[in-house]
Amino acid sequence: MKKNILCLLAVCAACFNATAQTQSVYDALIASSNELNGTARFMSVGGAMGALGGDASTIFYNPAGIGIYKSSEFTVSLNVDWANTTLSDASNPTSGYETETNANLQHMAYVGTWNYEREKGLLNFNLGVAYNQSKKFERVGYYHGYQPHSYTQWIAAMTDGIPVGSLTEEYTDTNPAYSNNSIPWGSVLAFDSYLTDTKYLLKDDVYQSLYDWSGKGTVSKYLKFQEKGFSNDFALSLAGNFSNLIFWGMTFECDYASYSRHTTMQETFADGSTYSLINTYALDAIGFTYKIGLIIKPTSWLRIGGAFHTPTVYAIDDISTSRCIYSVYDLGGNKQYGDIETPYNVKGETKFTGPLKAIGSLGFVLGRYGFIGIDYQYENTSAINGNDGLIKEQYSNDLLDRHILRAGIEIKPVSDLSLRLGAGYTTTAAGENLSRGYYYNDMRTDTDYYNEKDSYNVTAGIGYRIGRHAIDLAYIWQVNNADYYPYSPSYTKYDGSQFNIDNFEPIGMRTVRNQIVATYSIRF
Repeated sequence: MKKNILCLLAVCAACFNATAQTQSVYDALIASSNELNGTARFMSVGGAMGALGGDASTIFYNPAGIGIYKSSEFTVSLNVDWANTTLSDASNPTSGYETETNANLQHMAYVGTWNYEREKGLLNFNLGVAYNQSKKFERVGYYHGYQPHSYTQWIAAMTDGIPVGSLTEEYTDTNPAYSNNSIPWGSVLAFDSYLTDTKYLLKDDVYQSLYDWSGKGTVSKYLKFQEKGFSNDFALSLAGNFSNLIFWGMTFECDYASYSRHTTMQETFADGSTYSLINTYALDAIGFTYKIGLIIKPTSWLRIGGAFHTPTVYAIDDISTSRCIYSVYDLGGNKQYGDIETPYNVKGETKFTGPLKAIGSLGFVLGRYGFIGIDYQYENTSAINGNDGLIKEQYSNDLLDRHILRAGIEIKPVSDLSLRLGAGYTTTAAGENLSRGYYYNDMRTDTDYYNEKDSYNVTAGIGYRIGRHAIDLAYIWQVNNADYYPYSPSYTKYDGSQFNIDNFEPIGMRTVRNQIVATYSIRF
C-alpha cells in the first residue's frame, strides 16, 4: 500500500545515513568557478593587469602586482548588478525571467608599504589584506513548452532492477525505503507518486513510466529554477620590489562559497495526468589555495608577468529535500493524487580538489598616457577530483581544460582622468559528452543540470584622481550561454544496457548579466 505521509522512522534513519551519495562534478564546478571581479579599475580593463600591477585586485590574480606599490592604499568597491536568463527551444523561443537588482560589497583591500630608501636590492616590502566576491549566483529562469518525452521515462529506466518491495514505504517495519542505502531516493519518490509502476505480467523489477501508459505523445512541460548565493575570497599577500626590475609576490587565500538552487518541474500528459516535482539543494564549501607571481620590467615600456595558483582543496557540506505533488491515472486507470516529501534537510559531505591555474601576462606602458594589458589564463579543469575518486572516474574524459583571454586599455587624456575599455573570453569546461552522473544510492532527486558554453564580456570605465583620493566607475556586460537539461537524455541500466530518450534536445539557456562597480581609494 502506498501512503502519503512518511513515517517518522524513515526521517530519523535517513538523517543519520552516512553512506548514501549526494554530490556530483557539477557541484565541484559551482564551488570552484569565478568570474571577472575586483576593483572598478581592474574590471573596466577586463582584468588584464597581470603584468602591470598597481591595483589591489592583483592580490587574487598575480600577487606580484602589489609589489609595484610605493605607497600604502586602502580601497573599497560596491557593486550593483541585474541579470536576465532566457530558456528557449523550438516550442517556446522566449521563456525568460529577470532577477531583482541587488547590491553588495564587491571588494575591500589594504596594501601597506615599507620603503627601505635604497637604490638597489630590496627597495620595498608590501603587505596586502583583501576581501573579494569572486562570483554571484543570483539567477532565475523558467520555461514552458512542449516536448515528446518525460522525466518519468528516465526515472523508470533508473529504477529497473530494483525489487518493487524495496520501493514501498513499509519496506520493513524497522527499515523503511528511505533508509535503504542500496537504492536511489528518486526511484522511491517516483514509485510512491505513481510516476512509475511495474509492468503487468512481467517481473516485479521491470518498470513502466507514466508517460508510456498515459498515451505518450507531447508533454506540456513547465520548468523553473532559482539560484542564489556567492563565492567570497579572503587573502593575505606578501610582495616586494628588487631594483625596480623584478617584482615578486605570494598570496595565501581562503575561499568560501554558499549556493542554493530551488527547482520545479511540472509535466502534464495526454490523459490529463499531472505532477510537480519540487527540489531544493544547497551547499557550503570552504577551500584553501596558495598563489605565487612574478613581474619582470626589462624596459620602461614593457612588463612581463606570470603567476601560478595551486589546486584549491575544498570541503563541501550540502543539504537537499524533495517533494512531489501528483494527480495522475495509475497503470490500472484509477485516479491517484497526493503530496509526498522525502526526509527533510538530509546532509551530505565530501572533499574535492579544484583545478590549478597558470597566468601569463604582457603589459605595455604608454608613458604618462596609459597602458595596454593582455592576460592568458589556463585552468586544468579536467583534473578536478573528489576524495572518493568517483568524480575523476566518471568525468575525466568529459571535462575540458579552460582557457581565458583578457585584454584592456587605459588612456589618460589628462593626468588625473582615465578612460578604460576591456574584454574577456572564456572557453567551456564541458566536453561534448558531459552529463550528470547519478549514484546507485543517490539521496538527491533533483535531476536538472546545465553545460556552460563559451562566455564573454565587454567592459568600460572611467576614473578620476584628486590628490590622494580616487573614484573609479566600471560597467560590465557579460554573456553566458549553456545547454539546460531537465534530466539526462540517457541512462545505463542495471544490466549494462543503455536507455536513450528519443528526440531529446537540450533547452538553450542564455544569461546576460550587467554590473556597475564603484571604487573609492585613498593612498597615504
